[in-house]
Amino acid sequence: MNDPLRVLILDDDFRVGRLHRSIIDDQPGFSALEPVRTLAEARDGIRSSRPDLLLADVFLPDGDGIALVRESGVDAILISAADDAPTIRRALRSGAVGYLLKPFDRRALVGLLERYARYRNLLAGDRPLRQEDTDRALAILHGSGEPVSVSRSATEQLVLAALGDGEASAAEVGERVGISRATAQRHLAALAARTVVEVRLRYGATGRPEHRYAARSWPAPQLSGVTSGVGAHRGESSLFVGLDRTLDDRLESAVHHLIEVVGLESRAMVGDAILGEVVGADALGPIHAADL
Repeated sequence: MNDPLRVLILDDDFRVGRLHRSIIDDQPGFSALEPVRTLAEARDGIRSSRPDLLLADVFLPDGDGIALVRESGVDAILISAADDAPTIRRALRSGAVGYLLKPFDRRALVGLLERYARYRNLLAGDRPLRQEDTDRALAILHGSGEPVSVSRSATEQLVLAALGDGEASAAEVGERVGISRATAQRHLAALAARTVVEVRLRYGATGRPEHRYAARSWPAPQLSGVTSGVGAHRGESSLFVGLDRTLDDRLESAVHHLIEVVGLESRAMVGDAILGEVVGADALGPIHAADL
């Protein structure tokens, strides 16, 4: 299990510091250090405790919270009633990962903490990152979700790669990929719904069984009746002449889908479609994933 992210709270109002501490301590994966009230105390706390995150006010009796963020090199969420654009731009230039305007709802801080945890999890370790990883981390941090569908597809590919030829739990997959357990669980559930992975149960001595996931291995159909050239057979039953007869009724369902929904006129055209001559992969769409 990963160590909790340690948060140092800097606010000259001790009541506000206590309130923020209670919010942080209620968040899984976070641990609040003893709040401090001055820049001097904050600098001492950074040196001694090496926090992962600062939660700091901007205007303090002995100086400027933004300057502290810039000099400390620690990730920070700045909190202030200052709503002028120059102050906010200065805060972001300093390296702040978030800026909350007072007064704010508790849920705003909770949401930002959750996004920060996901951002840190995705960028953890020393592994090389792709552009999709960077884009997704920034999108998560800024609350815009996953930027484009290709990133979701890339994440699923990483999840499948993490499974390899063995089996793993959602927590294990999340640790290998650099995503949270909940995110790994969501992708694994989606892959299982499309029968790309299978779910196995491991029963322990007590408690609920553990869900384990493994990638499915699909044998390729045997096309013994198709000779040279795509669409060599044009007869009504040409699709089924060459296919291995052990395929189940789901293939028949897929054929009906292509005839009735996609608009192909015969099973022969369906055979050509599957072999790639009449329609492209987009027309087949979910048939490959769910029905074949």
